[in-house]
Amino acid sequence: RFLLTGAEQSAAVGRIRLGNGFATGFLVAPGVLMTNWHVFRNSHEARNARIEFGFRELTTDGTTSQPTTFRLDMDRLFFNDKDLDVAIVAVGNRVQGQIELESLPFCRLQGRSDAILARERLNIIQHPAGEPKQVALRDNLIFSIPDETFIQYHSDTKRGSSGSPTFNDE
Repeated sequence: RFLLTGAEQSAAVGRIRLGNGFATGFLVAPGVLMTNWHVFRNSHEARNARIEFGFRELTTDGTTSQPTTFRLDMDRLFFNDKDLDVAIVAVGNRVQGQIELESLPFCRLQGRSDAILARERLNIIQHPAGEPKQVALRDNLIFSIPDETFIQYHSDTKRGSSGSPTFNDE
């Protein structure tokens, strides 16, 4: 169940192309993308970015997938908060590729403060340094939960992993 659920959720994770680099983002509702505030500090940065789903992923038959690229639609939805280090933006029109936005899953955000625990292992689905999607399984550890809005954890990730979803084993 753990691996199957992770594989399903990974389709919601995309590579964000920025003018000068890359980041990671993930769908949190149909057509709604979440990443970090420091990725999209303002709507202008989001306006010039693109989200790519299925970027050079290896398929079960050993071939490499072609990405599908979407614009972002700040006029429909744009929210960011520096203190929470979060940015949420609507996914706009498809630029290229075959994936239908409506066919992608989304990661439900967990609102319960008891859903995670200090010393718990984490799993991260990411696009480190703009590379194809990678998964960091269980070698990530929560070391502090100072309050209900902030979690500190150790992880060995690269630039471009900012905005990656972080999952516990559940």
